Amino acid sequence: MELTTVISAISQLPDSFLKSDTEESEFYQGYVQDLKFQYRSVGLWLAYYLLEKEELYKILILPDVGYYKPMAEMVWLDYKFLQEIKLLSPEFQERNIIDFLYLLQREDLDKGVLSNSFNPKNPKGKRQAYQLVLAREKAYIDVDSLECLGNKITYSPREKMLNTAIEIALHPDNKLFKSLYRKYLRDLTRCQNTIRNTPEFQTVFLCENKMKISGDGKRVKPPKRTGQGFKKSEL
Repeated sequence: MELTTVISAISQLPDSFLKSDTEESEFYQGYVQDLKFQYRSVGLWLAYYLLEKEELYKILILPDVGYYKPMAEMVWLDYKFLQEIKLLSPEFQERNIIDFLYLLQREDLDKGVLSNSFNPKNPKGKRQAYQLVLAREKAYIDVDSLECLGNKITYSPREKMLNTAIEIALHPDNKLFKSLYRKYLRDLTRCQNTIRNTPEFQTVFLCENKMKISGDGKRVKPPKRTGQGFKKSEL
């Protein structure tokens, strides 16, 4: 896929894989609608920076859309890191990293929905759902827990990317890549902390069969600009 197509597909991920109809609860429908707005906002930020859609600026400075800049930056960080991996990995040189970027975002959506217990057919408490996510993330470092297809071990896209990055970073000739890998992880953490520490964000989850909302859910103004983050000069 072309980058334009992938950005469009990412912005429509909740539309493609989550349903919101009258058979589901009002809370679940609201959650899906919020996710749709989130991913569309992320898509606008990606189009602005990666496709240089200058005309989107007037939309991006609106408070509700502005809040999703760090989420878009996390996608951008994945994209830039995949480019670095492709330079040094024979396997990734045969892959379309733009397609792979889409798979990463699809996986993240799955994990986000699961960790918030939004499986309408099998609702769970937030802690129980979160433990399922952690178990999956830790599985690939435990040989006895690996999923197998025939005699070939399978990984999720993000696990595959990180495993490949570790293999490259461990090679003594790849000190520069090792530094890039550490910076990638630091930048991801910075974005996650920005999201976590922004009180205007709200997280909806199930707990003891009741809907809970963390954060006050108010989006009054976008986060303060720190001078960090993705910029056109870095693209």
